Amino acid sequence: MEIPPVIKKFLIDMKFYDSYLYGGCIRDYLMNKEIKDYDITTNITRSKMIKKLRKNKIEFKAPKNCTFIYLKISSYELQLGEYETVKTDFTINSFRAYLHDNFEIIGHKKAFKDLENKKLRAIDKTRRIIHRGIYMLIKYPEFNITRRTEKLFKKLKPDRERLESFIRKKDINRSEFYKIYEKIRT
Repeated sequence: MEIPPVIKKFLIDMKFYDSYLYGGCIRDYLMNKEIKDYDITTNITRSKMIKKLRKNKIEFKAPKNCTFIYLKISSYELQLGEYETVKTDFTINSFRAYLHDNFEIIGHKKAFKDLENKKLRAIDKTRRIIHRGIYMLIKYPEFNITRRTEKLFKKLKPDRERLESFIRKKDINRSEFYKIYEKIRT
């Protein structure tokens, strides 16, 4: 996987030496899809990241109720987080690769098989997987959810306000979203 030089330079300049790529960028790489954003975890705390970004006059967003910091480097979107704060929702988003070594990709024990079989299997058991899962099914219509994940979707009570906020944020077709939602819930 070739990491854009501008991102490598940013990580070195910011001294984010102990960093991993994780999640969707590696999933998309393994699926031979275009990578639109890079998720990076590091051993540096969120507050230290913010100080470094401010010191280097780099624009970013750090929502108060969110563990991530969002920024744009050249034309690439980055999402930065601390190791301890990164939570994985599905096996196919659990991939990680150390940035400063031989780039070995690791993931949940079922991640590679689920990706190959186009299965969406929940790891996270919180309500957020409902909107994240539906988004994944819209983004990757060739995937199917596992029976256990489907049961979990039915058991969890969604927060309608949060669903609506997510739809607006991701600019998702509302009727397509709720069509999949209703299909899973029945």
